[in-house]
Amino acid sequence: MRIHASTRLFLLRNLIIGVLLVFPVLGSYVVFTANSVTEQVAAATLQDQEAAPTTVATIADPAPEAAPVEAVAAAPAPVAQQQAPTAIAAAPAPAVDRILIPSVGVNSSFVPVGLASNGAVDVPASTVGWWNGSAQPGTKGAAFFDGHTPGALSALAGVSVGSVISVQKADGQVFNYTIVYRETVALSSVDMRKALRVYGAAAEGLNLMTCAGTYIPSMGTTDQRLIVYAVRS
Repeated sequence: MRIHASTRLFLLRNLIIGVLLVFPVLGSYVVFTANSVTEQVAAATLQDQEAAPTTVATIADPAPEAAPVEAVAAAPAPVAQQQAPTAIAAAPAPAVDRILIPSVGVNSSFVPVGLASNGAVDVPASTVGWWNGSAQPGTKGAAFFDGHTPGALSALAGVSVGSVISVQKADGQVFNYTIVYRETVALSSVDMRKALRVYGAAAEGLNLMTCAGTYIPSMGTTDQRLIVYAVRS
């Protein structure tokens, strides 16, 4: 027999009501159980949520920028350096008085000299002597010079009239003389008064004398003298 749908619904509703009426305690228990289960499930869920680690997506703060490092040039390695020898300037030669005859290459210092024990001019061995009893170069009168041959005046034999004699003083003064006469005389005939005078009519002169002729061992000198006369240019 086929039961109509509405009838089935009616019967089912009555069944439920009956059950609820007959078993009120059971209904309460079912409701209570359902509520307990619901509360336990909620509590378990809450506990799981509290126990589970919370992962928070955070944006990490940017790492602080390192302070810019200044490029420091490496100190140069020590170099085995050889000290260059220090050039020591040569001390300037002390200023001296000089006599020059460029035409024959005479270039010698001269020093003042006196007379030897025999009355002759005390001629230096390696330089020219200016006799301190004669006029100073550059002043009125005749300046008298004497030198050895061989020695400082070896080249005097080659001079000729017209050649220039230059006297350079240590203080920078220069006096020039021109040769006007020359003579060679025997040692025994030397006229020292003439040799100490200005030749001719000039006011200032310079006279030079040196050995000439033949060396005489017994005399310790030559037998002649060459005398050159010059006047201030």
